[in-house]
Amino acid sequence: MDDIEQNTTGTSIDNTVTPASGIASPQSWEKAYKQHYENFVTLVSPRWAIQDFLIRMVCGLCGQTASVPRSRLGYRVNFAEMQRMYMRALQIDLIKLGVEMRFDETSQKAEGWGDMPVGLKKMDAILKAYIQAVRDYEYMTDATQKQYDMFIASSERDQDHVHLRAAILRAQKGVDDFEDSEQKYALPTGPWEVVRAGEKPVPIGGTRNASVQSLLRRALLTRVFLALL
Repeated sequence: MDDIEQNTTGTSIDNTVTPASGIASPQSWEKAYKQHYENFVTLVSPRWAIQDFLIRMVCGLCGQTASVPRSRLGYRVNFAEMQRMYMRALQIDLIKLGVEMRFDETSQKAEGWGDMPVGLKKMDAILKAYIQAVRDYEYMTDATQKQYDMFIASSERDQDHVHLRAAILRAQKGVDDFEDSEQKYALPTGPWEVVRAGEKPVPIGGTRNASVQSLLRRALLTRVFLALL
């Protein structure tokens, strides 16, 4: 058997977990990748305006689907989905380790006198990596509450669109390579950045003034809501 060995009790044990410095094993990476890769890149379109809504409502009543012009479609890369894949790969290895440490006698023994058991050595590195990955993901989740989400790259931002389009062209792909190319599947986002002549695009992370103004507006709305309540 390739990756399965028999222990002394006759139970099959998967010994493919060989993390290096807390990095998940290749087998776990492959499994996690298959679960998450389809969500790495998605199609996006400008948020619906009132005329878009009316057109789609009429088409829906007629049993048709209103598509979005190709010129208005863009792309989004989700870094948070990549982090979820990383956590899943580490989790798969931890699951394997838990079973291995429970049933495999070789993982319960130390390699030398005064040394840690083999299973605990593996667990020490990969569990620390998993805990850090969860903390990083919680930070990424908190970032969604800010005006500028640093953990997505989306065509709604001018500079992001430039690099996204270059990457898609480099991969020799396009809108036709996405199965969900109709509006009902493209993610409506916005507002989309419009860079007029003589203006500069918004830098990555947004400007300090815009961030402060967003916080002030949110604080004001909170105070108004509490006052009304």
